Amino acid sequence: MHHLLYLSIPAAVAPALIILLYFYRQDRLRPEPTGYLVQVFVLGIASTYPLIQLDLYLTRIEFYNMLPKVSYELFVAFIQAGMAEELIKFLVVMIFVYRHRHFDEVTDGILYTITVSLGFAAVENVLYVVGKPFNVALARALTAVPFHAVCSGVMGYYIGRAKFARVKRMERRLLLTGLASAAAIHGLYNFMIYISPVFGALYAIAIVPVVYLTFKRLQWHIGHAYRHDLKHGRVAQIS
Repeated sequence: MHHLLYLSIPAAVAPALIILLYFYRQDRLRPEPTGYLVQVFVLGIASTYPLIQLDLYLTRIEFYNMLPKVSYELFVAFIQAGMAEELIKFLVVMIFVYRHRHFDEVTDGILYTITVSLGFAAVENVLYVVGKPFNVALARALTAVPFHAVCSGVMGYYIGRAKFARVKRMERRLLLTGLASAAAIHGLYNFMIYISPVFGALYAIAIVPVVYLTFKRLQWHIGHAYRHDLKHGRVAQIS
């Protein structure tokens, strides 16, 4: 039993590290310091604590537990999971990373926000996967963990743009757009998972296109962020 536990924890963390390595290697022109990325990843791990406390608090509220099933699923998907989780990641980036000297490109907003999200996802995956069948670990490795990265990466694009906005009003608008986009996409993903046992496997299968389309949107944002950095002389052109 202990041997299985020792194996399952690294297996649960591995998808987050592999995905982080993938995005880190995309940052070829001016790579971020590895040591600082590790610190940001640890901040992502620490960000799970307030979410766990919030979940424990909500389960003790009688009104919350008396909501009709669909209302309950909507609340959990879009508020408790979507908004709360993305807000925590957003606050970690804004408090600890946004003004840091290493955050000097729009693309850095994407990478650092993804790093926070994968620290969060690593802990969440351990909680979901340890003691569960292999197919649960495989399913989460292919959907939930990468989705955390790409969903928060979309938010990171707007954080990166906001960092270099020349007008405060535009900075605030970009930050709110990023947070709202990530919360909405995350909420939709979670809601489809929650209702799939009721409405059938079709909803579970539909999760894959949601992850894929979010990834394609993130790819577009990465390209646009690079062009923005190139235009303003923050990076050199790829030869």
